[in-house]
Amino acid sequence: MEEIIKKYWNDRPCNIRHSSKEFKSFEYFEEIENKRYFVEPHIKNFCEFKKYSNKKVLEIGCGIGTDAIMFAKEGCEYYGIELSNESLNITKERFKLYNLEGQFFNINAEDMSIFKDNYFDLVYSFGVIHHTENPEKVIDEIHRILKPEGEAKIMLYSKDSWKNMMINLNLDQYEAQSGCPIAYTYTKDDIYNLFDNFKDININQYHIFPYKIEEYKNNEYIKVDYFKNMPDEIFEELKNKMGWHLCISCKKETDLINKFYNTEISTYPWKHILISNLFNKNLFNENLLNENIWKDSKHFINEYANKKEINNINIFPENIKKITEYLISPQFVRKIEKLTEINDLIIDRNIYGGGITISNKNSYLNNHIDFNYNDDIKMYRAVNLILYLNDVDGGEFELYNLNNDLIKSIDIKQGNILIFSSNNKTIHGFNKIKSDNRISLNLWYYTKIKSNYVDYNPHRTIWIEKKNKSENKLENKYLDKLENLFNSSYMKLSDKLNNFTLFTPNNVISKFLVREELFKKILNIHGSIVEIGVANGIGVSSFQHLSMIYEPYNEHRPIYGFDNFEGFINFTKEDLTTNSKELFIGNYKSDSEKIIYQSGKINNEYRPIKKDNDIKLIKGDIIETVPEFINKNNHLIVSLLYLDCDLYEPTKVALKYFINRMPKGSVIAFDELAHNDFPGETNAYEDILGIRNYKLERFERTKVSYIVL
Repeated sequence: MEEIIKKYWNDRPCNIRHSSKEFKSFEYFEEIENKRYFVEPHIKNFCEFKKYSNKKVLEIGCGIGTDAIMFAKEGCEYYGIELSNESLNITKERFKLYNLEGQFFNINAEDMSIFKDNYFDLVYSFGVIHHTENPEKVIDEIHRILKPEGEAKIMLYSKDSWKNMMINLNLDQYEAQSGCPIAYTYTKDDIYNLFDNFKDININQYHIFPYKIEEYKNNEYIKVDYFKNMPDEIFEELKNKMGWHLCISCKKETDLINKFYNTEISTYPWKHILISNLFNKNLFNENLLNENIWKDSKHFINEYANKKEINNINIFPENIKKITEYLISPQFVRKIEKLTEINDLIIDRNIYGGGITISNKNSYLNNHIDFNYNDDIKMYRAVNLILYLNDVDGGEFELYNLNNDLIKSIDIKQGNILIFSSNNKTIHGFNKIKSDNRISLNLWYYTKIKSNYVDYNPHRTIWIEKKNKSENKLENKYLDKLENLFNSSYMKLSDKLNNFTLFTPNNVISKFLVREELFKKILNIHGSIVEIGVANGIGVSSFQHLSMIYEPYNEHRPIYGFDNFEGFINFTKEDLTTNSKELFIGNYKSDSEKIIYQSGKINNEYRPIKKDNDIKLIKGDIIETVPEFINKNNHLIVSLLYLDCDLYEPTKVALKYFINRMPKGSVIAFDELAHNDFPGETNAYEDILGIRNYKLERFERTKVSYIVL
């Protein structure tokens, strides 16, 4: 392939026909230069020729030497390599004509072993590397031969461009002459991946060729009609968005990043990414326990955590500062976007709530859901990154599922990076540190616009009580005994169902009796029954049985149940005024939707009159489904509204939308009103109904209360 590429460029050196003057004369080269920088004016700004006076500059693919002459005129120590010997000979003659010095080599850029490591101040290449067989090898060689902090300026063709679109439509070709053997194109994400070992990557997009080809060959600059009629400011913006040239500036990273590192992506119990061996181990040799580092730190201590943190990047130890700058650089942010599939991430340079953190021996971080909104910068928290700065015994990162069960622990290893999205499912913490101190760097990445992965409502950190190891679903001895009795009984299942009171806890029977009392109050009130918060279905099922008992021939008493069946999915500040052990994401999750529906259907088959299933479940976020339901059901009248979702926002929405559909004499019942663990329901009652506006009644020996409208 190398010989094929070489022959292609030998047969037609680039830009060789851009002048009608005497070949290789001074006037010939001057006209080529003027034409190049007229059509592609961005090149001069990109190259910054004067900046590299007295610097060692290597150009990869010098062609016939137009840019090479510009560098040499400014007094740099110029080196040029070129695969095409025809092009290289023209460049040599051009330098001789201009009385300039340079060193030239007819080699393939994939192997530049003739040059020493850490030699050049600048490696420059404009529109060449994408024509090589292995561009990755060329980029690796550039990194090797650049001095520490040396610069690379590279132009590569853009995949997301006007030119590429026209090529795909067979209306254009890669080069002026047809049959180009290789021409790669790149997205900006591709560039970040290709230049992964570099830092300070800056990408600008330029150049759409707007002229008619035949006229251009005769030095006439006549635009094609669709560009001729386009306003200049729109054309400029189009070049910035769909230009053919991706102009890349970057610097050689100095012993920061390891060339080979490991990335492990896991999805259980929720997606998390572990990157190991990314940074050079020598960077972690600083004494991070030095008291001077922590003298201005913030100290957080409560029943859930005990830690110190430094948020100011400017006072970070030097190596940690370098690491941090890399982790907040555009190229690494792009890497995180690709790994997490969360786009348009923005770093908070003030690192609110993060920074370098130290937790002492015996400290732990209780499982929690992170705050999801930063009011100072008005952005939504989207991604967490933790870099562990030391090895420690204990302090393992713990991942919990929505049932608050510990699913996975990750050992703390120096240099490991843990990345995960910040939302209502990523419950996490770390267990007790057994020795030394646990030191980490914590960074948060944000988005300006709330996306689906961010909780519905802004909230602070939500702390969740850890389950006791001895705790299980049958922790209540009363339930244990009844369940054992049920399982050990020799009665047939049908006999157990017919004698259900033998095995049913007293409080469950009380719930049924309460619903019976409520039902009797609305027997003569026309309208549906609505339950907000269905869970496993005892409410809607009880109301169906009561309807079958008290009004077997009533065809107009549908029972609507609203629930997301995912349990608690978010909280507001009105819910978080308590240390409730019940307020954690996923609590009251239920998978009984299908059973509830099937039970309702079976019961309906035995009514005196045949009708559709009394029970109709509306699945989804109550905040969204209630307004949608009201809009689609203009005929709706509600005789009983039973509120059992415990939280402020869904209770408020239900009251707001259903109360206007409830006639005089109808009933609103509350399952958690004035309940210390669930203040949200009381706050919603106060905001919508007002504490003093209705007579609030209750049933004996039950927490359920109600009002009659």
